[in-house]
Amino acid sequence: MNSDSMRKEYRARINRVEDYIQQNLESEMSLEELSDVAAFSKYHFGRIFAMMTGETLFQYIQRMRVEKAASLLLSNPGRSITDIALSCGFSSSQAFSRTFSRRFGVSATRWRELRGRTPEILQRIDAQKRRVRQNGIQPNAVVVPEEIDVEKIEDIEVIYLRYVGPFQGDTDLFADLFNTLSRWAAARSLIGSDTRSFCIVHDNPSITNDRKIRLSCCLSVREDVQPEGEIGRMKIRGGRYARGEFAIDDRQYGQAWGYMFGKWLPSSGYQPDEQPCFEEYPHSSADRSDGKHTVLLWIPVCPLPGIFPPGVNRPEFRN
Repeated sequence: MNSDSMRKEYRARINRVEDYIQQNLESEMSLEELSDVAAFSKYHFGRIFAMMTGETLFQYIQRMRVEKAASLLLSNPGRSITDIALSCGFSSSQAFSRTFSRRFGVSATRWRELRGRTPEILQRIDAQKRRVRQNGIQPNAVVVPEEIDVEKIEDIEVIYLRYVGPFQGDTDLFADLFNTLSRWAAARSLIGSDTRSFCIVHDNPSITNDRKIRLSCCLSVREDVQPEGEIGRMKIRGGRYARGEFAIDDRQYGQAWGYMFGKWLPSSGYQPDEQPCFEEYPHSSADRSDGKHTVLLWIPVCPLPGIFPPGVNRPEFRN
């Protein structure tokens, strides 16, 4: 095995650990448990993880927990701070308060009052806006969906290629990731007419440092497909999702997500659930004659408390 293959193998093992941590943030996770996931000796795993990610295992888990809590505090305003803290794996509200204040410079209560607009977060948002403007994108422009509805979906098995770092406006990056993933899948006869393409951003770009944002480009596969090297495998969790269908160009993804979260969601009777959002790129989008392409934006949702009586389903919303 050459050095490039070994690097990819190490990266794939760390990706597995990161996925496992994200799925089990509410639980205690031991060094032995996580080293087994990575298939590394527990005596060397901690050092390998720190070298590959730039964070110790403890720092990484704490950051994931507190950043998830920060997002939930904003998206679930009726949920208590203590309940959110415990659901994210903190042992007590006191431990959560200390960690949260160290990370964001304000208390969780103040964070909610500011709607997450601390000086640090505002600087990050401004930097993101400057970066997208440099690519000729108008971040405040409005795009309107062709359709929005809410539906339940089953689990989706996918293979993925992971990238960590800034990505907004970088169309070449997405092309390279999908080309690499598609070549691997095509060489194993895994691509057919029913293959679906997805992209998952695992972290909140407004909260997580750009250098640590995790992005996965994915293709749907059969359940018996085995990952290899830098190609990983995971499951997009099923459940209730809002699905927005947009016809956009490469510069309008931010505006489409802005519509879903800023226009539709506040008046929908739903709030975001805890699974990651994702994008889907239908094959039919290549058939458009207007120079745009179709993208489906999926947001996991649950009803706002007290909005819908028990047993009454929220009617579909169509724009």
